[in-house]
Amino acid sequence: MLVGTLGAAGIFALVGASDFGPSIALALAPAVVLIGCVWLLVAVKAERANPKPAPEERPPRGSFSALAVRLAIIGGLSGLYVSLVTPFLPLFLTQGGLTDSVAAIVVASMSVVQLLVTWWITRRGIGERPFRLFFVTELVTGLSTAAVALVLDVSVVLVAGLFLARAAFVAIAVVAEETIQYAVMPGASAGALFGISQTAFLVGDATGGAVGGGLWVSVGPVGLAVLAGAITVLNALLLPTLLRRHARAAPARTGS
Repeated sequence: MLVGTLGAAGIFALVGASDFGPSIALALAPAVVLIGCVWLLVAVKAERANPKPAPEERPPRGSFSALAVRLAIIGGLSGLYVSLVTPFLPLFLTQGGLTDSVAAIVVASMSVVQLLVTWWITRRGIGERPFRLFFVTELVTGLSTAAVALVLDVSVVLVAGLFLARAAFVAIAVVAEETIQYAVMPGASAGALFGISQTAFLVGDATGGAVGGGLWVSVGPVGLAVLAGAITVLNALLLPTLLRRHARAAPARTGS
């Protein structure tokens, strides 16, 4: 995902840097899709070649359904707030006065920040309280997103700084969230539950993409930043509320 965002920022820079930018972007886009298809085919063949482990005892149906609904709610909210911000990052920056190329560099820098922070936090570990870490970092992510609305007409440097800080906190929150999800998913149902969570994320992402453009036109960047920040803060509150009970049922895998 980070590499993809970095590549997209590079293509965006090419479009704004020269007269041949659009042609290069149109040539690179299908090539990237083709590479992705080839990779998927290779990955599927490798998975088929590996023997499947013996099935484990499944959890009670009611427990599975309750956890699936909770993960779907969290995944949908996460996808929604991501798609309300990420596609519009260049517009936030160019509206503040940056050129297309400089905005692309800033967006690429956000991806680099996320990559470095993710590398650092995975090496360091998130400690024994992933819920607390998630709540704090997700809350700061939401507040920094909403703060963009306050400084949008003040300084584009502040806008870029907030987005860079947001990228760092998003990276930590994602690692904490994935750790929590791994801890609450029973081994026998992990694949199905992970699929539900990711599908809900994609649904939220698609929903945000569908309404984001209209919101940008109707309420402007200020309203969009406030809305995305509010949804992020809501997600920071909901995840610990919905999943803490399931984590307590598996105390050996995570703390609170």
